[in-house]
Order: sequence, then structure tokens, then C-alpha cells
Amino acid sequence: MSQNPACSVCAAPIVGRAPKHISRVNRLFCSRKCAAEWRHGPNNPAFSGGMVERTCATCGSLFHIKRNILKRGGRAGTYCSRNCAIRRGEEHPRSRNLPTVPCGHCGTPVKLRHSGQVGARVFCCRPCADYAHRALMSGSKNPNYTHGHGAEDYPAEFRKIAPQIRKRDHYCCRICGKIRSQMRWVPDVHHIDHDKMNNTPGNLISLCRECHAHAHRKRSRWAAVQELLLKVLSGFLPPIGSSISGLLDTTITSPTESSSITATTHSKLPTVTQTPKLLQ
Repeated sequence: MSQNPACSVCAAPIVGRAPKHISRVNRLFCSRKCAAEWRHGPNNPAFSGGMVERTCATCGSLFHIKRNILKRGGRAGTYCSRNCAIRRGEEHPRSRNLPTVPCGHCGTPVKLRHSGQVGARVFCCRPCADYAHRALMSGSKNPNYTHGHGAEDYPAEFRKIAPQIRKRDHYCCRICGKIRSQMRWVPDVHHIDHDKMNNTPGNLISLCRECHAHAHRKRSRWAAVQELLLKVLSGFLPPIGSSISGLLDTTITSPTESSSITATTHSKLPTVTQTPKLLQ
């Protein structure tokens, strides 16, 4: 009876392998763990020599770095850590005479690293910079600020009228014409003037998720999109493939929608075979 072959890594006996398999391979492994361990290092086809030992130019300690990092050139492999690189920069003659200023958030003294920081707001760490940026971009100071009501809850009036708006529009998107079976969710009810407190039927329109996202995409285009949605709501339905610039140039003579909720007939809804991206 022939003896069972041994694993090439741990020398454990291997049971259950076919003789043909054993005869055509150079090495055997008892598990995936042993196979991965054998392929680590010089046995790996992509092995390029392993880690390289270097001496830090600041503290003089030995550290190891990958060869592919050294191939980048420049200062790669010069310092063992970012702190040593910062210390070396502070010891440079051009940085030695720079002043120490308080952190822009917590007031901790911060040594300037280069002349470009003189007169600028500097921070001692990343969390302080994040907190300062958060305070700078909050509220009306944010370029995307509209009216400050975005975080408020929708009024009860909107929750009552939203199902009626969807029923009025036959659960279709009034821009691209998608019907309910073509959507994953029910249509969103969009406020044309972006004021969630204005819940008159003439300010509400049913949109699919994609068109609703495009309606909020760029603040600079809100006026154009608002005019387009008002034209759509007043009875004009855009033709398939029309661009938003062409739609805005179209003269609309139909009267605006009354304040009472009326059902829109199916004949007014467009028959589409593709989804035009009108609000891109």
C-alpha cells in the first residue's frame, strides 16, 4: 500500500487525492491556507524582491518600504513617517523663521510650515479643519442655501393632498411620461417653487425619481425648470426628444390650472417609447 503524500508547507498527510492528480503536479497542499502561504514571497510570480530597508533622514531609525514605492522617485522612502517629514520641513532654513499662530478652531499653537500659510487660516489637525469648514458652510453661508425649510417636516396638508395629486396625474410622470408600472416607487409630488408650505394644486406636480432629482440638480437652473414645470402643468406636454431650451422658447397660451383638483384625461398624457432626459 502506497504512503499518502505530504503537504508542501506543513508536511501533513494528504488523504483522498486521485493518483493521476498526484502524478501530474509538482507540489500538494492540504488546505487553501497552506497554498496561500506558499505563494507568499519569492514563490509568487509577481514577486519583485520584497521590502527594502531604509534609514529615516530625520530620526535615523530603520524602516522597510515596498520597492514599487521607491520607483516613484522624489522623496519616496526618505522618511519613516509623516511626522518625521513635517519635522524635517520645520528645520529647513526657509521654514525656521516662520511664526507660530493659533489654530483657527481650538486655538492650539501651530507652527507654520511654509510661507504660503502666512496670513491664512491654519488648523492643528484635520478634525479642527472639518469643524471650521462645517461652520463656514452652514445656513445661509452655503452656496446651495435656498430658504432653510429643507430640514423641516412636511405639513399635514401636504400629506393629505399628495395622494390626490398622484391620482390627478394618473400616477404618471408629467415630464418623461413614465406610467406606474415603469417605476419602482410611486411618483414623487414636487413643489414647483421649492416651498413645501405652498401646497396649492397649481404648485404640485407628479414626477418620477429621476426627473425629480434633475429638478433639484442645479440651483442656477431652478428658474428654467420651474417655468418648464408650470407650462407642463398648465396643459402643455413636451414632445419626445425636445431639449429644455426649446421647451422654454415655446409660447404657451393655455390658461393656468385652477385651484381645485381635477382629473387629467389619459389623452393628455404622452405615449412614450423611450425616456427623454429633458432636465439634464
